[in-house]
Amino acid sequence: PARHGGGYVAAYAESSLWAATPEEFSSDEKIESLADWIAKPHWRLRANASDHYRRNDFPDDAARRKIAAALKDAMDNFNVISVIEVTLLKKLGPHAQSLTPSVSRYLESTNTRRRIWGARAHWTITGDPKVALPILIEGLQSNLAHVAAEGLGEMGPDALAAADKFEALFVPRSATVHPEYAFALWQI
Repeated sequence: PARHGGGYVAAYAESSLWAATPEEFSSDEKIESLADWIAKPHWRLRANASDHYRRNDFPDDAARRKIAAALKDAMDNFNVISVIEVTLLKKLGPHAQSLTPSVSRYLESTNTRRRIWGARAHWTITGDPKVALPILIEGLQSNLAHVAAEGLGEMGPDALAAADKFEALFVPRSATVHPEYAFALWQI
């Protein structure tokens, strides 16, 4: 349907596919559509489709493999990594392991955003805090401290070494203190 078009109009039209009943569109068509949208270079277009799977599981291993391949292509070709990719990685289970090399290259980036999201993705895939923990602790000093804090919170007790680093975050640098700081500290 809408995947033959482009831009925001097509993205919103595509969202109707996700709300459709199984009798109207099969799971295979929905997975094919999601893979198409993950491959879009603009994050809003990818987010539109992936948002529907934040609340739902993939129907089978074939779907997980297809989405893993689409994520790998997007990360390798568009140099993107964000909440969209990390959210989908959580849904892929063991199929996410194949994305470790694609995610690992973000850990060496000079771009703070890519390093923080890369660390979150790496921990999501491996469950090993050794690589992600120092990057996320360093990220607490950046303008993406709320993203780093959220990642540390997801690590739970594995991020205990970061607990004392949160104190500085509660001294507001501006009028806004992100609630992610308190929630992450509670999770740790």
